[in-house]
Amino acid sequence: MQDSWCAKVWDGTQFLYGAAAREFRLRQAGGVETVIRTTSTKAAEIATREALETVNGTIQAVTAPKSNVIASSRPASRRRPRVRRTEQAQEQK
Repeated sequence: MQDSWCAKVWDGTQFLYGAAAREFRLRQAGGVETVIRTTSTKAAEIATREALETVNGTIQAVTAPKSNVIASSRPASRRRPRVRRTEQAQEQK
């Protein structure tokens, strides 16, 4: 695996390779602390955005449950006929 931070880079006077290229790029980015802070901030923003999308989607599914239901001309279950019991049948129970 190649590390893109160690790839060849021109510093204005010469090409830098490996660790020297990585150190040059870190200096250009503002240092290790700045890179970590920027990366962690972006990761937190992405995670928060995805969590809010999930929560908002769940809330919408609960508050508007019929929004994803397809209309059908048939009922979901057949109606059961009512059984009329005679007095004799009720006495046997």
